Amino acid sequence: MEANARPERYVDLWVAGDPEIIKRLHTLGFSACAVVGGLEGLKELRTKGSETGMRIVGKIVHEARSRSDVLNRIRERPRNALVSIAPMTREALMVAVRDERVDTVIVHGDIAEIDMHVIQVLQNPLELTLQTMLKSLKDMKAMRKIAGICRTSIVKELPLIISSGAQNATGLRKPRQLAYLTSALAGVKAPHLEAVSEMPYTILVRRGLIDG
Repeated sequence: MEANARPERYVDLWVAGDPEIIKRLHTLGFSACAVVGGLEGLKELRTKGSETGMRIVGKIVHEARSRSDVLNRIRERPRNALVSIAPMTREALMVAVRDERVDTVIVHGDIAEIDMHVIQVLQNPLELTLQTMLKSLKDMKAMRKIAGICRTSIVKELPLIISSGAQNATGLRKPRQLAYLTSALAGVKAPHLEAVSEMPYTILVRRGLIDG
């Protein structure tokens, strides 16, 4: 699948709501993105995005420390935005990876181990951002954990997404660069292109946020 990934389907599933980011994403070869933060300015961003063919959706990220935290945050999910959970405990992780109302499960340096028990129930994609990877460079324990999750995801063929997490245009990277970073952490030579193309694109289509 990776060899056949289509450039027009490259998606950055985590960026800030900055018009310069939207413009730069198009230049880098992306066709869609998810803006994290307030949803109030989406209409204006979509107008600017439509001028270049960029499709823009909203995204909300919630931290959760328990089963009830996860369930409370997704009980009334908005129809016009993605919802991601950053689980801070194993209990929250086990709920987030299998509840169909969760779009992605955020990987971070303090996330619980993705072991066989998690893998057995995992239904939702894991999502890692470049910004998280860079932050973990200062913490070898966190870096080893993130690298292990990337390796497990690729070896076990688990759904994995790599996003930029960019707060400004300088934090963006080309799709293949993001894909190579994921593979490098996993110890794999070929870029994991599915993580920036078909996997995030499929989520947007499934939620009815863009046309297939």
